[in-house]
Amino acid sequence: MRIFSNPRPSLFRLPASIVLVALVCFGRWTTPVFAQGKLLSEEELARTETYESLARALAEPDKVYKLDLTKNYIKKLPPRFSELKNLQVLILATNPLTELPENIGSFKNLQVLSVSTCLLKKIPASIGRLENLGALSLSKNPLTGFPKELGNLKNLRVLDLSGTRIKGSAPEFLSKLTNLTGLSMADNNLTKLPAFMGNMKFLVQLDLSRNQLSTLPVELKNCEYLADIDLAINSFKVFPEALTTMKNLRRLILDENPMLTTWSPNMARLQSLRVLSIANNKFTTFPKEIFAIDTLLVLSAANNRFTELPKEIGRLKSLRNLDLSYSEITDLPKEISELKDLRNINLMFNLLEKLPNEFCELTNLTGFNITSNRLTALPENITNLTKITEARIIGGNRIPDKDIERLKKVVPKAFIE
Repeated sequence: MRIFSNPRPSLFRLPASIVLVALVCFGRWTTPVFAQGKLLSEEELARTETYESLARALAEPDKVYKLDLTKNYIKKLPPRFSELKNLQVLILATNPLTELPENIGSFKNLQVLSVSTCLLKKIPASIGRLENLGALSLSKNPLTGFPKELGNLKNLRVLDLSGTRIKGSAPEFLSKLTNLTGLSMADNNLTKLPAFMGNMKFLVQLDLSRNQLSTLPVELKNCEYLADIDLAINSFKVFPEALTTMKNLRRLILDENPMLTTWSPNMARLQSLRVLSIANNKFTTFPKEIFAIDTLLVLSAANNRFTELPKEIGRLKSLRNLDLSYSEITDLPKEISELKDLRNINLMFNLLEKLPNEFCELTNLTGFNITSNRLTALPENITNLTKITEARIIGGNRIPDKDIERLKKVVPKAFIE
């Protein structure tokens, strides 16, 4: 069991074979364009066998609708591959594949294509003829560019361009993909985003982590459905004002932006925000503007240089998970007791010498970690925490066994160490 769950799970960080097949099974794009054979529905695809052998697939080509050749050490697809006329899900991830066949566009019913983590340097222009393609992953390929024909994929909903050596601005073909709901351009060398990003009015998830961005275009305010943005490991100095206009934003990741020193006075507008992570920065003071977002459920501020937690923390009354680990906090304010809905708190590797009695008023806590501090005792009222299922206490502290035994008596089934 983990005391604090990762606030950064992402659709784009799951294995491509899982993500893209799941998209077919659980989400439908717009009007299908019928071609050879039958275009299967989500339910029909879910019931269809996934072939994992190229030899077996070529032995019965008419039966193959889903083909997953992940890690098959394929360098080139054979000429007979074109016999798979009914193919609708194709996963070629993690192969030493250096090229896609020029006739890739002949697979008119292809709905999912993943060629992530291959050795592709270019994409054939014929890919623009895949009228039914709804999910495409080109991630982690040493691409030298993109064909403009990618802009013809009007049914495309999810596109992963992470780690494809994009430099400067986003590729121009994206301006035509106005129906995207998920886009990743993580792990590139982006320095700016073009204004046309605001035309992606159906965008829900956007991953721009591990780039060199310092601003966002104001046009992003037009993406009214945007709910999930990852801006970790960039070069922001000022909190992007465009974010404060996004009324449906629920998850925002700002990890490793150590130059971020100016926060917007309009943070209170983010009334749909549930998850915020500002971990792995070098902040010495807690940005108080964050305390205006009273809808937060998860706040990760781990691995900073805070010496104190402001009393305004008590304003985050909806908070369920709080991670303040790996900082330099010496004391907790009594206002911590106002976090009545808090379930998990991580305080490991700080400089706490004592826990205030108010800590024990967090009676909905199910887990806490206070290891590697300077604690020599637990509060007398630690026995108020009767819902604890996991508590990490001992490591790096000098807390007497009798204090720990008092807690164990009220939660005998809890994991306590």
